[in-house]
Formats: sequence, C-alpha cells, structure tokens
Amino acid sequence: MATQIDTASATQWHRLLGTLLEYVLTPVGIEVSTNVEVMGNPPEADILLLRRHGRHWSEAQKARLPDGIRDSDAGHILIEFKYTESLSENALRQAVGYDYFYQNSRKLQRHQLQSVVVSAKTPRRATLTELGYELDGHPGVYRSRYALVKHILLLVSNDLNDTPHNAPIQCFASRAAIKQHALKQLQEETRMSASTKLRWFLDGLLYWLLKKGGSAMAEKFTVTPEDITNLGKQLIDQLLSTMSMEDRLRSVPMEDRLRGVPMEDRLRGVPHQDMLKQLSPEEIEHYLQQQKQHAGNDASSQESPAQEKTH
Repeated sequence: MATQIDTASATQWHRLLGTLLEYVLTPVGIEVSTNVEVMGNPPEADILLLRRHGRHWSEAQKARLPDGIRDSDAGHILIEFKYTESLSENALRQAVGYDYFYQNSRKLQRHQLQSVVVSAKTPRRATLTELGYELDGHPGVYRSRYALVKHILLLVSNDLNDTPHNAPIQCFASRAAIKQHALKQLQEETRMSASTKLRWFLDGLLYWLLKKGGSAMAEKFTVTPEDITNLGKQLIDQLLSTMSMEDRLRSVPMEDRLRGVPMEDRLRGVPHQDMLKQLSPEEIEHYLQQQKQHAGNDASSQESPAQEKTH
C-alpha cells in the first residue's frame, strides 16, 4: 500500500520532521525511521523512534526528546504526524490501528510501545472534549480518558513549552512565529556541533516553511528532505557569491548572517596569500607551533608495537 500523506498537500511533511528528528536524536543513540511497516503487509506509520539500549531514556536522550515522549519509558515510539490536517476521529482511528498492528507484529508488551499523534494545528476545544483529551502534565501534551484511545498520546506543536527539547516538534507548528523561533533556536543550539548537511537542512527548512510552505502553489509540489537540504546549500552558496574576499575574511563580525556556515565554506576560493595578509606575525607563529605539536603527537601515536615495548 502506498504511504499515506496529507491529502491537502503533496509534500511529505512526516519525512521532513523525521529527517530533523534523525539529525537531532541519532547522536544520542535513538534510531529514527520513516514509513514504518506496522504489519507484514503494510500500511506504513509515519515515524518510529527506537531506543536500542537500556530500559529508560538516558539524560542525553531526554535532553533531545519532546515533552510527553521523554516522560515515557517505552522504547518504541510510533508517531503519526498531522501537518495540514486537523485532529479528528479518523486520525485517531488510524493511530489506533497502527498501534495495534505494530504491537502485535513486534510482540511487544503494552508498556514497551507509546503511540503519538503530533498535530501542527491546535485542535478546537470541542474536538478535544469529544475525544476525551485532557492536559497531561505539560502544555501541549494530552491524554484521553476514553479506553479506546487512552494509549495514544497527543502533542500539539503550537502549545508545547518553549524549550530546546521541544524545538524539533515546534519547527512544524502551524503558527509562523512559533516555527520561526524554534528553527532559529535549533540553529543556535547546533551552531558549534552540527554537521554541514544539518546546517543546510535547517536553512532550507526555515526558508521553505516560512516563505513557501504556506503558499497554495507550494502545496502542489512534492518536497523531500533531499530537496530541502539542496535548497539550504543553494541559499548559502548564493550568499557567499555576493561577498567579496575581504567580506569573507572579515566574516566573524557578520555572524548573524553567516551563523552555521562552516569556515571552509566561507573561505572557499579565497587565495592563501589573502588569508595570510589578515593575520599578524604572532598569529602565524602561534598557528605553526600548534601544527608542529599536532604533527609530533600524530607521529608518537603511530609508533610500532616493537618500538612501544622498548620504551
């Protein structure tokens, strides 16, 4: 069966969220998959978070998991993501079906699986009441008192607490101000440690969601995570192409414009002699001393076992 996507949009929103979660959670030992088969002959659920080791989330993992999920001890987190759709009885029926088939096919105990519906839009109060959903400990986190859906956690992107661990979910809030703040918060949080591809992805996602994602024309096209990454790279390349060599060399004061751009990209195409002109003799000497020290350390670490035994 083909993967289900929001009928109002060809964009695979769950893959965009899944890709962002993969960047954020994989470094702390959480496996992220999209289009997850919930039985031998699919349909496929949107996103799976799988804890590979341990019976509880580690502190490093909790620091990156959103409210509601970080409070669960389940090692299998099955996520249905609704970006253009509103919360409805049909959406919950789908989540209940995926929850049931996934649990049976993987032979899990009830406590080992937590199914979650993430809603970009804030549901109407009447809808929440009809479905039995009430706040559960944190803003934007809901559980139902009705038996049929009590195992389906509801996260509302617009209403979650403004914290770094909620930022990946809030990047896909329906309110522009919330998603813009969350994306910039993620850019700042990952500025020193993120891979180049994550920087490209965040830049592309920021542009797409705020400039294109809400337009009627954009909704007619299928946009993949790869498209978003390429868009971010193109935006950075376009910015760098407008800068003179001197501007690139003086790019530190332009941190707001170039935040997240790797130094090697900023200095791409700048001749070595131009870079050296910007440094004092003391800075050059200090750099050479560091390189000699690194070279010495590398040579020591490559000694043969026979040499080590003679020491």
